[in-house]
Amino acid sequence: MTPDDIIRMARKAGYTGLNDPWLHTFAAFVAARTVSSIDPSQFMSYREGFEAGAIAEREACAKVCDEWVTANHVYVNGAIRCGLAIRARGQT
Repeated sequence: MTPDDIIRMARKAGYTGLNDPWLHTFAAFVAARTVSSIDPSQFMSYREGFEAGAIAEREACAKVCDEWVTANHVYVNGAIRCGLAIRARGQT
């Protein structure tokens, strides 16, 4: 997508300040960030994204257990074991 494409879309949407310098600056900024200007080799596959999400979710769950260790001293051993078990799931 080029800046001209973006300005054309603004015109089609009824934007009346088409000579506004801000619009041209904005259009250039947006065009530089479109998918067509990004190197496809920098994208991750669906599988890589899924695995990255699973790792993040496991760590978030394990952190809940870690918070129990510091906030609730009654269940320290169970919370420590829980956090370790969750983190270990990613190792198999």
